[in-house]
Amino acid sequence: MKTRYRPDIKIRFSRHDKVTGIIYLDFPNHSEWDLRCEKLRESIVTKLTELDMYQKDESFYQDVEHIDSILARDNPSPAEIKTMIDIYLRKEAYQYYFFKRLKKLGWLISLRAYGFFDRNPKPIEVENQTGSYRVPRWSVLDYLEWCSGQIREDTDSKHGEALIAIIRSVSKYRDENGDRIDNHITDWVFIKIMANLPDCLVEMDDVEIIRQFFESRWGVPPILVPPIMRDFLPLALAA
Repeated sequence: MKTRYRPDIKIRFSRHDKVTGIIYLDFPNHSEWDLRCEKLRESIVTKLTELDMYQKDESFYQDVEHIDSILARDNPSPAEIKTMIDIYLRKEAYQYYFFKRLKKLGWLISLRAYGFFDRNPKPIEVENQTGSYRVPRWSVLDYLEWCSGQIREDTDSKHGEALIAIIRSVSKYRDENGDRIDNHITDWVFIKIMANLPDCLVEMDDVEIIRQFFESRWGVPPILVPPIMRDFLPLALAA
């Protein structure tokens, strides 16, 4: 059932980060609404990061100068990588800062080896609101999606294979109760990553992973149906 308001009470997205009008809620299409809200939230996080407003302690500004200097290097030294991983990336605010700015494929293998792509966050039940959940956005997703856009079959097979291995490992993980982590934001980004990768890297078993995403309690937004039909349905039919 669609909640009814005055005709002028709605929200229009002229871009994912620009809205006009007043709030409009369409409960039957909540997954599409979630995706729009997530894009808006992502743009806010990006702007806060640009403005250095994620500081958590007095050393933040001094630390990010060091982080920026490491990120600027095409080939950071093993000591710099270890410093980033062992010191800075232990703090959540620094993770958001780092992964929003990271635009180097070379980091992918090292970060994977240290387990940074194993920690898909679980939905968190809202306090005093039984049955209501907040779904965290994993800080690494922007970097993984950026990496997928850089993969070329003939020159980046190592990184492409690492990306698809990350998706398989995270998607096949089950907790002690045998349940997968139902984070629809991660699922959505994984679909976009798989669509970006060369066809030779995606196997029939990976289509089964996408089927699991459709079983999410949060649903799949209509905006992701076209890339699924375009990129993965032919693979399923050919199997």
